Amino acid sequence: MEYYLREFGWGEHAAQARRYGGEKYRKMLSAARKYLSDVAKYGQPNGGVSLWVELPVGVGAEALCSRMLEKNVILTPAVSMIVSGRGNRHIRLSFLNLSDDKIEVGLKRIGDMIRAMLEENFLHCLDKTDFKCLIIKIIN
Repeated sequence: MEYYLREFGWGEHAAQARRYGGEKYRKMLSAARKYLSDVAKYGQPNGGVSLWVELPVGVGAEALCSRMLEKNVILTPAVSMIVSGRGNRHIRLSFLNLSDDKIEVGLKRIGDMIRAMLEENFLHCLDKTDFKCLIIKIIN
């Protein structure tokens, strides 16, 4: 096995994959800072090809994923990957096979939709004149 890996350039392939993935990772984080930082939380992973995003209270992952399909953006709700079934406020954004332009456009659309859903929830609370609901939406 060692011979095969050494003789057939596996080390160079792995280095090239890390460079390519690193470039995509930096692009995804840059776009996330630009379009999501005021409406969602996300970590800075040490590896992998996905960015996990925590949505604000009032924005469900499955509802967001459904609405994003209308905008030609495919998202994965984290609840489908978590054994406990929890995670309705988390989505996973895969970025490795996307062009830089698609990353930029996709995250802008996601950020815009989260803002729209928060606004809808806020207006719904105003219609209900439910003070507790209103306070929760202002705080979050």
